[in-house]
Amino acid sequence: MGELQQWRASDVEIIISDGGSQDGGLEGIADLCDELVTGSAGRSRQMNRGATRARGHILLFLHVDSHFPLDPLKTLRRETMNRSECWGWFRISLSGNRRIFRCVEYMMRWRSHASGIATGDQGIWVSRPLFDRVGGFPPILLMEDIRLSNQLGRHRRPVVLPEMLVTSSRRWEKKGPWRTIFLMWKLRLAYFMGTPAERLHRDYYR
Repeated sequence: MGELQQWRASDVEIIISDGGSQDGGLEGIADLCDELVTGSAGRSRQMNRGATRARGHILLFLHVDSHFPLDPLKTLRRETMNRSECWGWFRISLSGNRRIFRCVEYMMRWRSHASGIATGDQGIWVSRPLFDRVGGFPPILLMEDIRLSNQLGRHRRPVVLPEMLVTSSRRWEKKGPWRTIFLMWKLRLAYFMGTPAERLHRDYYR
């Protein structure tokens, strides 16, 4: 959060949307943002709550365990200037140093380039008019970022910005890189085959 403070001096609004965390992570965080929004858990709900309170033209959805080594604001503003409807994401890098994580990064970038679909780890950004046009994040428990990408892609081609977004590799380290890769591809295939998101959510968190 500390690195985002310079954004506030550039007229960027920072909103934290919490889903009822009980780990004490919110202590002292109110001073680091323009608004702290709390409510029921669930990424779709949390991001939609935050978007509802935002006043800016461009919405950027960042996970709490992601950060930018270099400030992307100049590029983001240039790409979105005078464009009413636009969306996209950033290049992704995982925080771990293991060689397998470089392979994971490459596969994620290739997948998004080929499919036009991004995940939340890639820092999805979207203009307010387009976000409102598709109804925001869909009210599902998992794959909400994939469905949102599909909906946005029906209206506008995505723009991938060159700045790197570093995302924590904790998930891959905890469950094992190959096991996590297999699980994510399995869940995505099941989703595209019509398996309800609620069932996928249970499989992901069990």
